[in-house]
This record gives sequence, structure tokens and C-alpha cells, in this order.
Amino acid sequence: MMKKRIGLLLVICLVLVSGLSACGKDSNKETEGNISKSNISGEITVLTFEYAEDNQYIDTLNQLKDEFEQTHEGVTVKYENFPYGEYENQLRLSLASGQPADIVWIDAPYIASYASSGALTALNEFWAKDDFAKLVDSAQSAMQYDGKIYAAPLNEAGICIYYNVEMMKEAGIQPPKELKDQWTWDEFYEVANKLTKRGADGAIEVYGCSPTMGTPSDNGEGVAYSNIAWVWQAGGSVLNEDGTKALGYFNSPETVEALKFYQKLHVEELAPMQGITNAFPTGKVAMIITGAWEDGNLRINFPDFKYDTAPLPKNKVSATPTGSWNVGIPSKSDNKATAWAFIETMINEKGSKLRCDASGDVPAVKSVLEASEKFSEPLFLPIKQEVLSNGKARPVSPVYPQISEALVKAFSDVAFGEDPQKTADKYAAVMQEAIDNFNK
Repeated sequence: MMKKRIGLLLVICLVLVSGLSACGKDSNKETEGNISKSNISGEITVLTFEYAEDNQYIDTLNQLKDEFEQTHEGVTVKYENFPYGEYENQLRLSLASGQPADIVWIDAPYIASYASSGALTALNEFWAKDDFAKLVDSAQSAMQYDGKIYAAPLNEAGICIYYNVEMMKEAGIQPPKELKDQWTWDEFYEVANKLTKRGADGAIEVYGCSPTMGTPSDNGEGVAYSNIAWVWQAGGSVLNEDGTKALGYFNSPETVEALKFYQKLHVEELAPMQGITNAFPTGKVAMIITGAWEDGNLRINFPDFKYDTAPLPKNKVSATPTGSWNVGIPSKSDNKATAWAFIETMINEKGSKLRCDASGDVPAVKSVLEASEKFSEPLFLPIKQEVLSNGKARPVSPVYPQISEALVKAFSDVAFGEDPQKTADKYAAVMQEAIDNFNK
């Protein structure tokens, strides 16, 4: 058990105090929605980065706070706000302290890391099954670790193809809008090839596509988030269902097929190897893969640029990655009932609609997403259809940071010419070692 904890501490880069291993006694109960209103009292603290300057959430957070305090006399909600770049460190410090915040923001891939250390309260006793089932399927998967629910989604996310309208017209291509008409990988390749332009000297003037959120020279979770889609579309997976095996999965024929396709796009110079500032709106790249958040940047900073969206391509199956920011209750919180009551205010149908209408984020509540006016607009329709139809949560694993890093390196290596099978074998072994070390 101690070796398992040490493995986790290496993942989250913080020496947690020993008391984190003990969740509150009540957190293991299996009752549903058992919150007594008489227990909703006192002050709760919410740790968040969303109060950063010019952040789009300020008004909705304040509105939810004010409504909650008015509805629950004597209750006070206090925000502790940090710049985005400082937040993860502040989260770890809070969880390691004897008196953490009562509610914390958690990025989806790291829920299992914190849950496995005992840092989070299981929410099964608070969250009625019928209400939990209102979430989109991918969000339900991402919130659970080892059979228990440890977080609640503030919103979802998904990605699609953004394309240059003028370039598509010039090439005589009409991209699909509905998921049922999505391109195959072969069709996506042909479009990227047709959109790639070379000068008289053979140098690339326009790359046909950028098949990831970044380039092979970049790293970070955004790159992993988008690259994992290629694995899934090939019919592969990074880990087995219970997260205990990478060998035989990340180095499967399906994953190798995904690596070969990604390599082909780069070796044939249809996609850039290095980052190009504002490559898409300045006409250096004809198609990019990204999420709904890109629209704000393009509308504000490039108002004359004409762009549209299409669903991701498919191979054996259709698949898009999901997952965004979520909220959880630290196991050491001494006011869990009030914390959950406020979380419920943020994530129920009313709260979800309020926040997502203001932010432009994808709602995690299925009914809210289905009824969303924004995500019924042609520009955002592919993301709505993908999240509802084929959205998948990233692997739920306490060692996800090592999994993510290995996945990014694998795709980068093959783009730079390494053998796909040998690369898959190499990084499947790296992933397996991380899993096995944690489980010792």
C-alpha cells in the first residue's frame, strides 16, 4: 500500500500528509441523495481559477453564489481564486493541508489520481442515481474511479475540424456537416493532400491540415487529448477497461494503424512539424482540429476570416475525446453537506444552462446539450452530435499523467520518422511500468 502511495505522489508531485488516506466515514455509504437541509449551514470555501481577470465565468459564479446564499439563510460561499497557471499547485497545497477548501476544481484526467490517494470524498451518498444518469455518457465514465463517483462535471468538451471556407471552395470541396456524412480517414487524407500548396521551389506554402491540437514538436495535455482520438477511431484503446494493462492495447495493431496514419500526414508534409503562429486564420494551415473554444479567438482577433466546421473523420469507428473541468469535495472538508448542495446548484439543469450559455462550453447534462441553441447552430452542431453519439472519456487511471506523456511522445516520435510498431511497443512498456509500479 505504501509503495502504491509513493507511486501516486510521484504523479502529483506533492508529498501529501498521511491523513489524506482516510476519507470521511460517511463517504463510503451507498445511499442516494441523503442530504438533510438541516445540515446545510455555515461557510464553505471554493478553490477556483475562474476569477482570473476578464474571465467569462465571473458573472455566473456570482449569480449562483448569491442565489444559493439567499435560498439557504446563514450560509456563506467564499471563493479562493488563483491565476490559471498557479491553480494546480494551490490545489495540491489545499488538499495536503489540514483544512482544505470544501470544493475544488479538478481537471478530468486527474480525478483518479486524487481519488486513489484518499484526497476526495466519494459522492455516491449525495448523488441520486437518476440525477447522475442525466449526464452525457462520457461524463458519467470520467467521474468514476474504482466503482465510486468522485467528481461532478461543470461542463463537457469535444473537438471537430475547423476549415478555411475560401480554400475549400477554391478546391471544389464541400465538407460534411452531419455526423452521418463524416469523412473516412482516406477521404480526410485526400482533402488534406488537395489543400496542401507548394511553391515553385517545392516549399510548403499551405499545409492541408494540423491533425492535433499542436504539432509533433509540442507537448501537454491538449496534444494527448486530440491524438487519442486517432487511436479510438482505428478501433484501438490506450489501456484495457479496468486500466491495468497497456501492453497488448497501446501496441495493438489498431494503435499502430493510427500511428502510421499520423506519420503519413507528416512525412508527406501535409501537416506541419513545428508550430506556426496563428497558422489557421493567416492561411498557413487549411484545416485544424480543435474545440468550440476556438470560435471566440477567431471572432475577436480575426473578424474577417471565414471558417466553418465539420465532424472528425472516422476509420473503423467514430470517436471524439471529451472531458473538462469538474468539482469535487476534499475528504477533509468538515462541511460536506453544504458543499454538495452548492455543487448541485452549479451542475443541475438550471446551473448548467446558466454557466454554459455564458461561457460557450459544452453542457455535461444531456438534456441541456440537446436543447442548447448554440450547439444546434451549424458551426457547433458537429461537436454536439459527436459528444452525444461517440464521445469518450480519456483513460481513468491514477497514473494518467505518465500515460498522457507517453502517448504524446509516441505520436511525436513517429511523426519524426520512427517505426510505428517499435514506437508503440516502447511506450506501451513505459505505460505498463507506471501502472505496475503504482500497483505494487
